[in-house]
Amino acid sequence: MKSNFDKINTTRLKQMVKSDELVLESVKLLLKNITKDLEKVKKHLVKKEFQKIAELCHKMKLSTHIMSLDHIELEMNELGKKDITLSEKKFIAYTQKIILEIEKVIK
Repeated sequence: MKSNFDKINTTRLKQMVKSDELVLESVKLLLKNITKDLEKVKKHLVKKEFQKIAELCHKMKLSTHIMSLDHIELEMNELGKKDITLSEKKFIAYTQKIILEIEKVIK
């Protein structure tokens, strides 16, 4: 049965986990969930629903960490704060950067 993630090369992952299918399925589920969350972020960005984006970013921090997206950690932390003090322009810029960086990994 083919999944949406067949285009992702999992060779290194399989070697790392010694072909443990349970771990591989867990990673596929992680990717599926982050893809759903990213689509929600995009919709909220269009509507300028910044608090909802902040909540999703807080939720997505662990997933992005597991996926080694360390280079967007600062932006993710800024957007995931409960007391967002960023200007609208900076908030939008951080959100757009996060979207682009995550899409590079999942596509």
